[in-house]
Amino acid sequence: MEEIDTAVVNASNRVKKIKNKAVVSWTKKMLSGYFTTNNRSSILDNKDFVKSVDEKAEITAWIPSTEQSLIDFMPASVLKGINVFRGYGSANVKLYLEKDAIRIGSSLTLSDEMASAFTKINKRKVNRKFLNYVNEDKLIGYMAYAMDSKAYLEEYPKLMNKMYGSVYKDEVGMATDLFALLLDEEAVSKVIKGDGLFIFNGLTQKEVTYKSYEYNEDNFEKDTVTKTKKETIPDFLLMVSTEDTRLLSKLIAYGVKKKVVTAMQNYYELSIPKSPMAVYFAIHNGIIFFGSDAKEIEQIVSNKYQAKVSSKHKNELLKNNFAAYFSARKLAGKIPSEEIGSPEKIEKTNKVLNSLGDIYIKSGPVKGNVFSGEMSMDIPAKEQNALKYLFSIIEDVEKK
Repeated sequence: MEEIDTAVVNASNRVKKIKNKAVVSWTKKMLSGYFTTNNRSSILDNKDFVKSVDEKAEITAWIPSTEQSLIDFMPASVLKGINVFRGYGSANVKLYLEKDAIRIGSSLTLSDEMASAFTKINKRKVNRKFLNYVNEDKLIGYMAYAMDSKAYLEEYPKLMNKMYGSVYKDEVGMATDLFALLLDEEAVSKVIKGDGLFIFNGLTQKEVTYKSYEYNEDNFEKDTVTKTKKETIPDFLLMVSTEDTRLLSKLIAYGVKKKVVTAMQNYYELSIPKSPMAVYFAIHNGIIFFGSDAKEIEQIVSNKYQAKVSSKHKNELLKNNFAAYFSARKLAGKIPSEEIGSPEKIEKTNKVLNSLGDIYIKSGPVKGNVFSGEMSMDIPAKEQNALKYLFSIIEDVEKK
């Protein structure tokens, strides 16, 4: 019969009681701080909460203080005085189920200092020239961003000091001084201006060779054998604005000298060790291009690229500091079967992709002290109810 040490059991029970009591106390304190003030007034007296409520939204979630939430939820032993959300105030998220889209909107209130930094960083817009190299019939998705790199480099040390300065004051101070000393913000901002556009055109397969070893039973030695296999690689195009190409030209010349870069006709190929993917790049029309398709890069540098952009995508790209788009239906049937697995999994994956509408994500400049963003998904015309459509997607995903 197994002996039980009652002293150990009793000690364990006492520890559990202490832990449970601490958890209850912590939970009460957290909830009290969230939903009531010191005088136990109603949440409806909070102007920020009342302002955040939208009757058109199906669901509204509100946090009175993002900064305080981190302090409440994360143990002090983990944070150790570090506060990455310092200067972040109230936040809210809203779900809208509309006739033609499912939309999630969010906003975050910033302190005056943080709002000023965000305003400076986000004052740039996406380069309009990017649109000359976008073909929406070909692309499956894109992601664009626009920030002022000079402002970012100037504000970055200040932001780091706010986050870590209370704990690592001396270290952060020296690091920010060194950062400012080594970097010429004006010069860097001319080389990389701060806006870019990444276009995803799909997935392709490429046959690559590799070395394998086989055991020779005759002489008990390993023989080196060259084999081939198919690798799935992304088809993409990346554009980044530039103004001063002198440093870039020096880097290219150095890459050619070291045989990492190969000069082609008006563009270059970048060798990536142990990678099946070839990357091509060029500098043209004030833009640095990186891509996986040599023909596309060649068309760009020879001014033969055929662009096609609708007004909707133009607005998404040019009016926002961040914009992303993804068409799941365009990807359906284009993922190599080897990457998915069995025929059943392939069928399920393509069914889910075909059922999804186009997805958009965007965020604009700070307005007042509020930073906002939005994500939406179009609803197919045949669907009459957004909620039923949402549940049908979840059901398709969960099916085995």
